[in-house]
Order: sequence, then C-alpha cells, then structure tokens
Amino acid sequence: MREADLPPTDLESMDRDHRDQVEMVNAVIQAIEAHDDSESSTAAIDEALADFSEHTQEHFRQEDDQMHRYQFPAFESHK
Repeated sequence: MREADLPPTDLESMDRDHRDQVEMVNAVIQAIEAHDDSESSTAAIDEALADFSEHTQEHFRQEDDQMHRYQFPAFESHK
C-alpha cells in the first residue's frame, strides 16, 4: 500500500492515522513475506496483526467521535 493512494480527510489527525495504518498494513505484508516457518517469524506476524487490529479499533472509535462532533452528514451510512 502507498500513502499517496489515500484521499485526504481535511483533518490532519485522521490523515496521520490513515498513514499509520498504511505503515501497519505494510508491516503485516513484510512479516508474511519474510515468514520462514520459525516460531519467531510466526510471532512477528502475530504481533504485526495485533498492532494493526488494536490501532484500527481505536481509529474507528476516534473517527466515529469526530464525525459525530463535527456533524458529518453521512455519519450513519459510514458506520
């Protein structure tokens, strides 16, 4: 994934969060590509996925909060 493919949101905090997610997805991909059937490489995938999952859950919580705060017109359909 490339950061350049992300559409801007006009909220720097969300744009930064989206860039962080791209980095995390790329870390998952790299961990999978580097997998060599060892426990440590499996653990690296597990860690990268857990980091991405945790970040994504928090991201959507914050995004929902901001859309509600700014009365985003498509809030209900975005959920």
